Amino acid sequence: MGLLTMNSMKYFLLILTLIFHLASAAAPYLNVGPHHNYIRMKFNNPQKLDGFLTGLTVNGGYQFNDFSIFANYEGSWTTGKLCGNPCQESRVSEQLIYGAFKYRYDFFALYLGFGYNVFNNTQDPCTADLTFRFKKLIIPLGVQFYWEASPHFTMSIQGEFRPDVSSRIRVIKNNFDSKKERAFRVQLPLICSRKHFSCQLIPFFDWNRFGRTTEKLSNCVPFDIPKLT
Repeated sequence: MGLLTMNSMKYFLLILTLIFHLASAAAPYLNVGPHHNYIRMKFNNPQKLDGFLTGLTVNGGYQFNDFSIFANYEGSWTTGKLCGNPCQESRVSEQLIYGAFKYRYDFFALYLGFGYNVFNNTQDPCTADLTFRFKKLIIPLGVQFYWEASPHFTMSIQGEFRPDVSSRIRVIKNNFDSKKERAFRVQLPLICSRKHFSCQLIPFFDWNRFGRTTEKLSNCVPFDIPKLT
């Protein structure tokens, strides 16, 4: 029993030493900033709503030479109401969080992760088919190409595909299972860095198709709920 305890302690210390070694060799980073973007929602009927979202983006992780591990959070809320016709308005919020592993080789990088996405839409006047909450488990798969204009300025173009692992919609007080859907993003990060400080400007285009479900309160007529940002 004592030998087993000593062996267990050796393995524990070895793992702990390895963790500290990797942490000491890694370069940590943290980026925090606001975002503001245009959103348009389109349903399977002619109804469209558009407006603006504002929110906070947080990204941080560790860089190990060509490999890195990072986590990303985006929270977005409507600055006012999304308007369609005079009788329909929406308030929207969205939370997106995921972690990923990234490998960079020369001028391009690939990353793969796992995350969670929640999208809330509240309609006024309240109608059953337009007030909903989507919850999705996603697998972000991305590619990024870099161009270093100078030691202090880097430009890149990034594409990200987010297929669903599972998704669920909640309409009023009823739960429906929706089929798996997908999303993708294209963005153009512009990075200026000086010693321990960096500034980033990231124009982006994000498209989500939230799926098709059957709403039993409207004669079992299916409706699509995609979102275009």
